[in-house]
Amino acid sequence: MTALPPAHARGLAGRLPGTLVLLALVGACAAPTASPPPAAAPPAAAAPAQLASPPPLTHVTVAYPARAVTMTGFDIAIERGYTREEGLNAEMVQMNGTLSAQGIVAHQVDFGMSAGALLAAHLRGAPIRNVFVQIDKPLFSMFAQPDVHTWADLVGKPIGIAAVGDSTQLAAVAALGANGVSADQVTFIANLSGSEVAAALQAGSVAGAVTSPPVDIAAEQLGFRNLGFLGDYLDYLTAGLATHEDTIREHPELVRAVVRAELKAHRFMQQDRDATIPLMAEFQQVEPADAATAYDRYLKYLTKDGLSTPQQLEGILRTARQEIQLDKPASVDEAFDLSFARQAAADLDREGWHP
Repeated sequence: MTALPPAHARGLAGRLPGTLVLLALVGACAAPTASPPPAAAPPAAAAPAQLASPPPLTHVTVAYPARAVTMTGFDIAIERGYTREEGLNAEMVQMNGTLSAQGIVAHQVDFGMSAGALLAAHLRGAPIRNVFVQIDKPLFSMFAQPDVHTWADLVGKPIGIAAVGDSTQLAAVAALGANGVSADQVTFIANLSGSEVAAALQAGSVAGAVTSPPVDIAAEQLGFRNLGFLGDYLDYLTAGLATHEDTIREHPELVRAVVRAELKAHRFMQQDRDATIPLMAEFQQVEPADAATAYDRYLKYLTKDGLSTPQQLEGILRTARQEIQLDKPASVDEAFDLSFARQAAADLDREGWHP
């Protein structure tokens, strides 16, 4: 927020008498001459102008689950000073999606970036809505043994996933089906995530496995074959911003400021690769070369200005309902309030803002 302009002091000038009174002495018995009136006081000096103090920054907490490429955006908003420009003293706190949902509901955390988990919490009845969509597809890839050349080569073989029924399996099933392989033609091996995926591939215990950043980069470096990007087959809310419905209703100015700061970082990342990579490397605690690979691989999937199409949002809801096995229908308008992102984009365009 911008400091108020200095107040203008007003000087008060005294007024001098308009005439001089003269008393003439006439005759021998004239009275003594009257004393002249006292000199008028000089005009009062104007008080020095006082600069108004800038309003205090509003403290805001944003929860994130891990130092992953998908969580880089708000860190950049802080590092580049976009949060301060919007009047925010922003703090990122690390906690998983479940804890961030609980923190938001309890008003102990203001915003969360685990957008998929927070959407699931909304579907279960939590008063949480997503206000910014950063990535609307899963950043999963299917890596396989070197002798697996096509999706059909996976028939009758084990495939590693994180959990039965979760987004890794849903993405794998969608990709397999699109490539002519049904889910019952493979065997899913659960509880493989993170570094366990690369270890299972190296041990040969799986023919293929669903990988996510940064394991897919490691799998590629180890010589395993990339069969395809699973985000081409499934809509999924990977990253964004969500907050309490009370915050949207009672403190819209805070939501507006947070979304503007995030959108500035969002545009910065898309427009300035060279400046973004060092910030990514620092946040993710990786080498600049790995950050550059991650930038080229993932940031092309950032949404346009934190928005998704109605069709994509419907697909995201379908995936989320499948993942938590929810039968009742869900409304996009109840799960998302992207009006702040739309307004922020329009405002920045009108202002001619650029990184």
